[in-house]
Amino acid sequence: MILQLKITLADSKPAIWRRISIPSDYSLHALHHAIQSSFDWFNGHLHQFYSPRSGLYSLPEDFMELMSDKLDLLPIQLDDPVVETTWDEKPVVDSRSAAISTCLEMEGDEMLYTYDFGDNWEHIIVVEKIFPIGPTLPVLMAGENQRPPEDCGGIDAFKGALKLLKKKKKSDDDLEEIEMVFGDDWEDFDPKEFDLADHAKALQSKFLEATEHEAKDT
Repeated sequence: MILQLKITLADSKPAIWRRISIPSDYSLHALHHAIQSSFDWFNGHLHQFYSPRSGLYSLPEDFMELMSDKLDLLPIQLDDPVVETTWDEKPVVDSRSAAISTCLEMEGDEMLYTYDFGDNWEHIIVVEKIFPIGPTLPVLMAGENQRPPEDCGGIDAFKGALKLLKKKKKSDDDLEEIEMVFGDDWEDFDPKEFDLADHAKALQSKFLEATEHEAKDT
């Protein structure tokens, strides 16, 4: 089955979103990489999935540090898929071991993907449509608006700086806050910029490379 997903950065206004299609038997780890490529995140921080149906998913910290770019398309068998337990003793399952369909199997199903526990970029994932057949690799279908800069302080800092960008006359304090979010090249930041073709090509290249590696390993 092929899932059509709409992924929206929570609390972003105007909404920063991407629409992708991805096979439902791919791993949640593969979905993580699809989101990273679609939004052009750097994959330099911890992340976590939360499904109201099936709970929490992430990766072992040592895997993140040593092999963060390794991509497992399909779920892998692990002797112990539990990465850790939360303070209330809920298991956090290794996202390499779980299929997307474990969490998303019907139209309207939702889950949460959080990237960078400091800035806390929350992405709301919604199943829009389900198709019996389709592309065997993820496809970026549509999207709008540029994602915030990494390590800028989170969604509130980003939205506050966006408001300051619109001011015709900016105080020194305004400029300092803007530069903290957007850096010295803040004048080049266009919140509406989104090149679908470039982002789609990057997503395709990442997963083509992963399939080539899997073919060599078999």
